Amino acid sequence: RGKVFTYSADGDLLYIFGGLGAGIGNFEQPVSMVYIGNKLAVLDQASKEITLFKTTAFTEQILGAYKAHEEGDFEKEEACWKALNQKFSGYDPAILGIGKALYNRGEYKASLEYFKLTNNKSYYSKAYKNLQAQFAEKYLVGVVVGAVLLVVGLFFGLKYLIRYVKTANNTI
Repeated sequence: RGKVFTYSADGDLLYIFGGLGAGIGNFEQPVSMVYIGNKLAVLDQASKEITLFKTTAFTEQILGAYKAHEEGDFEKEEACWKALNQKFSGYDPAILGIGKALYNRGEYKASLEYFKLTNNKSYYSKAYKNLQAQFAEKYLVGVVVGAVLLVVGLFFGLKYLIRYVKTANNTI
């Protein structure tokens, strides 16, 4: 194909560049690539050349989002993805990245919308499961206490009612 396909650690396609041919930015047989600082070196086996590419504002924004993620700065990560999505509306990796940043901050309900937009069933399921766990954690104690009080109340209420009925029958 002669193109360079760049993927995230999760295997999501981020961007493609290059093409077949001998022109600038094209390759005959690209076989390896590595980042050297903010530059990308691509080795073309057929031409026996190494081509260095400077990052664009687009790729710097993507790399910035991943760096923020690695540092655990999910707010900065979200801001990077949102800026990308604003400039390149409908760019799925940015939409997914926003969802992941929200997910990593524990904002599961908000992340569901982004995972649904990108049709990412894996992350949608994880977020939904965590949302259910959050809900259970928040309300389970109240429900259990309420159920125990209801059972205790029914027990004593029935006990009182039985005594009342026996007393009423004895007085007749």
